[in-house]
Formats: sequence, C-alpha cells, structure tokens
Amino acid sequence: MRPRFTFPCPYPEARIILCAAVLLSTSGLAGQEPGPVRLSLADLSADLQIGIGGSSVDDDSLLLLQGGHHDPRKRGFTFQGLELGMQGSIDPYLSLQAALHYTIDAATNESHFEMVEAFLTSSQLPGGLHEKGVHIEAGQMLTEFGRHNPTHLHERSWMDQPVINTRIFGQDGMRGMGLRIGMSDPTTWLSGLHLGIQDASGETMMSFNSSEDGETIGEIAAVNNEVKSLEDFVYLLRLEKEIDSFTKETHWTLGASGLCGPNATGDGGRTIVLGADITMKWVPKENEHGWPFLIWQTEIMRRRFMLGDGGGDGTGGAFQVGDGGLSPDDTLMDWGLYSQVLWGYKEDLAVGLRYEFASGGSGPLDRSADPFRDDRQRISPVWIWTPTEHSRFRLQYNYDLADHLEESQAHSIWVGMEIHFGAHTASPH
Repeated sequence: MRPRFTFPCPYPEARIILCAAVLLSTSGLAGQEPGPVRLSLADLSADLQIGIGGSSVDDDSLLLLQGGHHDPRKRGFTFQGLELGMQGSIDPYLSLQAALHYTIDAATNESHFEMVEAFLTSSQLPGGLHEKGVHIEAGQMLTEFGRHNPTHLHERSWMDQPVINTRIFGQDGMRGMGLRIGMSDPTTWLSGLHLGIQDASGETMMSFNSSEDGETIGEIAAVNNEVKSLEDFVYLLRLEKEIDSFTKETHWTLGASGLCGPNATGDGGRTIVLGADITMKWVPKENEHGWPFLIWQTEIMRRRFMLGDGGGDGTGGAFQVGDGGLSPDDTLMDWGLYSQVLWGYKEDLAVGLRYEFASGGSGPLDRSADPFRDDRQRISPVWIWTPTEHSRFRLQYNYDLADHLEESQAHSIWVGMEIHFGAHTASPH
C-alpha cells in the first residue's frame, strides 16, 4: 500500500485564514451564486532513521554482510536516512507522488541525495476504466515485484533489507523510469494485476543492464547496451489474490511476480526473475488501535542470468575471469527466500523473528568467495516499541552464516531510532 503523506500546519492563524477563505468561496463573492469549491493541497512528510550498534566482524566485512544501502553497516552510528515525501492532486485527472532520500554513505561518509520515486497517477480514465479499478502510473517508480521491493523505509519492521533482495535488486532496491498499468479485481479469481515496462539501465537495475564500476553480476565485465527495440526494456507482471476468513479477522494475500529484460553481458544477454509471496495478517475484532496482531510474510525468488556474446564479436573476450573464461552458453542461477513473523503482543509493543537463506546453482564461477552470490543464512529477532504514532524504537540481533567470511559466522546487534513528521505513523503493521 502506498504511503499517504500529510503536513500539519503549526500556525493557528494560518488555519483561521484558510477556513475563512473556504467559507467565503462557498458562500459566494461579488454577487456570485454559492457553489462547491475544490481545494487541493499537497501532503508532505519526513521520516528520519538512525541506527547504532556493533558486530563481531570489522567494518569492511560489515559493508558486505549488510548489503542494503540504508542498512546499519558499520560499528557505532549509522545515518540510515531522511526521507521527504510529497503527494497531492494536480488536477481532476492526475496526482503526483514523490519521495526524496538523503543519507550518509557508511563506506565513504559522503552525503547522498537521491530521488526514490516521482511519478504521476491517473485519477480519471475515459470509458469508465477508473470505476473498473484501472489506473496508470508513469515516472520514476519502485518496481512492483513481491512484497519488500516496493516498500519505503518507514514501512519496514526490520532494520535491514533481506539478503536475497540485495542480491537480486541491489543496495537501493529495483526502481527506474517507466510506465505501469494496475487493475483491481480484473477477474473473479484475481484481486490485483500489474503490467509494467521500465528502462533496463542504471545502478538501480542491478540484475539487468546495470554497468556500475564496469562490472555486472559475478564481477563479469559489463557492456554498454543501447535501446534499439522493445526487447531492450524490462517487463513486469504482478498478480495478487486476497482472501478473507469468515470472521474477517484473518486476511491472506497471495502473490506472484515476474521480470524479464536484457543484461549487461552483450547482445543476447537476458535476465529472468521469478518470485512468489504469501502474507497473513490477523487482528481480532476486539483490539486496541490494531493491537494485538500477528503478521506472517514469506517471499521466495530466483534469478536466471543468461550471458550474451560478450561484446558483439562472439569471442566471449569480455567474460575472462581469473584463469578461466565464460561462454555465451553459460547461465548464472541465484535464488533465496525470507520468512518473517511479527507479533504485536501488547499495545505499542511487538516482537518478531526472520529467517533468510540465499544460494545459487552450480555454474562456471566459484560462488564461495563472492559475498553477493555465496551460500548465506541469517536469523534476526527484533523487538519494537512505538510509544507514539510519530516515533519507533527497535532492537535487533543478527546471526549470520556466510561462506565468504573467514570465521563463517558473525554476530551483530543494532538499535534503531525513528521519528515521523506527517500522516504515515510508526505502527509496524
């Protein structure tokens, strides 16, 4: 669900003036007949997240262990980010949603300011399509794949993103310029359908035509691909089915996602990502502001990374890695999952547990030394306290098992502090 942002006005005088203006507009001015007025204001918000903690491994190892750009990634303090959001109607036909993010890179201590999303959404479509649940989005968007990738930081219960999401979608998640069509209840057996097309290039398109630092998956030399035809875009398909229990206390969501597009290994290089997810949410009819609750979420995904011709000459020269080489017939396989449960056992208090696993198929490259393709497991218990709707505190422990670590295991503990301004609250569900 997309977050809704509001900006509370701190000045009573401004509220009085605004109310007077509305009353005058509705009562008529200069002899005009009174009539309805449509007042459209932009909703603004800000969300600040800071982490502090330590680990049994050094900072260089943590940068690889905590792969998300906004994860707590070093001993001591981590400025995870400040997100500024805006949402509002432009006219009767279009609305705008944007999210800007500022962070301090844990590796370099340099400031980074990035645009997470900025897209238009259709409010009205001809032919009664809007009444049928059809809408169109265009602009810079988070890819609607699975449950985790489309979310913002304040919508996540754990302080770091799942390992498999980092491997397949990169440090900041998969997002890019494109167009998406969404439909609600397209058939009697589907609750939601998303069809999308996005640019395949850029650092946020890691599994596709991304050539950051001149390399792509598995440290393979990247080739710059230009858009020449419709085959040079990434295509999305997302299906959802929602099921409610007889008592309406338990809600289930089943999802399936698919992506297909070119990668940066040359002509003919293609990537296919498939995923499935399931979410269960239970809230009893008698509750205190949503507590108690129980949420279980599991997501599994697989990437099939098929190599191209290595630069167009068919020799595979760009594929030379170490003493060996790769051919256009080779395919790199990676897959993984996470499963998490969150129990709100008392008002403002919740406890959760997440298990993660990431691996890959046998192939031409040795995965054991690659921190983004080796065998990984992680267990993460978390405790959450939300004293008000505008603040949240978290305590999280990570136990990691990874082939690339010298000791094969690591212990980390993190404390997170979060402050909200605006409408989206700190409720973990």
